[in-house]
Amino acid sequence: MKGRISTSILLIVAFVGAAAAQTRSGITGEVVSYFNGAVVVGAKITMFASDKRMYEAVSDGDGKYKVELPQGKYIVIVEALGFKKLKRKKVNVEGAGFFTFNVNLRRAGAIIVDESHP
Repeated sequence: MKGRISTSILLIVAFVGAAAAQTRSGITGEVVSYFNGAVVVGAKITMFASDKRMYEAVSDGDGKYKVELPQGKYIVIVEALGFKKLKRKKVNVEGAGFFTFNVNLRRAGAIIVDESHP
């Protein structure tokens, strides 16, 4: 009897662990320049859930990012120095696994500095 209980507990723990591993979801992608396709390092990716929770990621040295998210709808904002801010509404994270959300950022307009005026 004691052996059956131990085996049952192990099976339950294994099942719960396997189920949790399968329910991981989120967004992964790459941030690049629309102008020349160069990777954008250090871009800030912010995701706002419909329940007002906020999640953040930063693109790495290869322009890639990955963030684990609960299933739901998100507003995604991507910002990087020298580029226009990108905002996408109604980005859906559904089912298990990560889906790809690649970003092409456009360069910001030129800033003119006039040093002749104090």
